[in-house]
Amino acid sequence: MYTARQEELIRRYRREGAEGLEYGELLELLLAEYALEGSQAEEVIKLMESRYGRLEKGLDMSTEELMQIKGMNKQGAVLLSMMPSLAARMEAESFGKRPRLNSYERMEQYARIKYYGITVETVYVFCLDKNWYLNGIGKVSMGTIDQVSVYPREVVKQALKYKAARVIVTHNHPSGDAEPSLEDYAMTDRIMEALTGLGVPLEDHMIIAANDAYSFAMDPTYSDGAEWRGEESSRRAAAKQREEHKGLNWEAIKAELKKKEEEEAKKGNRQ
Repeated sequence: MYTARQEELIRRYRREGAEGLEYGELLELLLAEYALEGSQAEEVIKLMESRYGRLEKGLDMSTEELMQIKGMNKQGAVLLSMMPSLAARMEAESFGKRPRLNSYERMEQYARIKYYGITVETVYVFCLDKNWYLNGIGKVSMGTIDQVSVYPREVVKQALKYKAARVIVTHNHPSGDAEPSLEDYAMTDRIMEALTGLGVPLEDHMIIAANDAYSFAMDPTYSDGAEWRGEESSRRAAAKQREEHKGLNWEAIKAELKKKEEEEAKKGNRQ
C-alpha cells in the first residue's frame, strides 16, 4: 500500500516521466510496488542512503548483504540485486550484437558495462577481429576487493577460443581509484609476452573504476605517442590521464619492471 507521499510521486512520474524523480524515489516506488509496504520501502531507502551515501553502492551488494538492512525482505533484496545486471544488459544491447570497439571512448564505455554490480577485482579478455569487431569476451579471474592475479595462459586460451586478431584486457578497481599498482604493470607485461608468442597484439590493458579509467596504451611506460591509432580524441585522453596521474614515477616503474625481468631471467638460467 502506497503512502500519500508515494501517491504524489506516482502522479509526478506520470506527468514528467522518470526524469521528474530522484534516483532514490524511483527505487522506493519499485520496492513499494513489488516487495514492501509503502512505509517500509521509504524507510529502507532512507537507511541505504544514510549508510552508503550513494544508493549505487548499495546496489552493488549481494542479496544476502541487502537482507541485512532493517526492514528489507527477500523479494526486495532480490529485486535490487538484479538491477545492475539488468541495466548492464540493456546498455550492452545499445552497442549491438557484435560491437566495433575501435576507439578508446567506445572501448571504455563497453568495458564499464561489464563491471556493473561487481565488487571484487575481476579480469576480462575482449577478443577482437582484425577490424576491431568483438568476437567474444572471457572472464579469466576474480580476486578480492583490492587485488587479483591472472595466469597469462588463461588469456591465451580466450584468444584462441575466439580466434582473436587483437586483444584488450580489462580489470576493475572497486576502491574507485584507477591508478595502477606495480603488480598491474607486471600483469600487463606477462600478458603481453604470452600474446606476443601467439602473434596476437595486446592493444590495451584498461583499469576501470567508478569515475575513472586508466589505459596502459596511453601510459608512457608503453606508449610511443600513437595511442589508439593516433586518434585526436585518444591524444586528448592520454594528456588528461598523464595530468591526473602525474604522481606516478614512470621512470622508476620502468626501472623496477626491468629489474624484475632480469631477476626472472636469472632464475630461469639457474634452473
